[in-house]
Amino acid sequence: MTLGAAMAVIIGFGVLVIAGIAWGWTRRVRRDRGLVAPTDIPEGFVAEASFSGLYVATTRHDKPLDRLAIRHLRYRGRVGIEISSAGVLLAITGEAPVFLAASRIVGVDRATWTIDRVVERDGLVRLAWRVGPGGTSESDPGTIADSYVRMTGDAPGNTSGELLAAVTRILLQPTPTGKAE
Repeated sequence: MTLGAAMAVIIGFGVLVIAGIAWGWTRRVRRDRGLVAPTDIPEGFVAEASFSGLYVATTRHDKPLDRLAIRHLRYRGRVGIEISSAGVLLAITGEAPVFLAASRIVGVDRATWTIDRVVERDGLVRLAWRVGPGGTSESDPGTIADSYVRMTGDAPGNTSGELLAAVTRILLQPTPTGKAE
């Protein structure tokens, strides 16, 4: 085989790989087009706590290798996280802010890995939430997603433990009926 033929084979293989990746991502986006990240920030939203970190991915609940291609949550990037009693605001660089109302938040905990990322033990914060227009009650949970963030630096007030505690406070708030969700 000549050098030119070998180069043609390598280039052809590279083109096939890139085409396969593009085809797979297009199918994933089409599959998840009905899943919507809420972007309506409530009027008068005032952050009680702010954090910064890296947004890693959003996956199906308890399936950390099944990425969801939800608009505004598709790609990794720097994230500013603001928390109030109303919910959690995720402001990913280059995307519209995503607001997860307290009623949508299902849980928060730590994780060690998800798609494309493995870190030290408990190095990621996993925020579980209900996706889309439905799914705001226990009788109709809808699709539950896990969004993963990694805190950057060890600056005071910006650790994963403090983020975990802040979101947990939202979960423990009483609902209008007087019961905690």
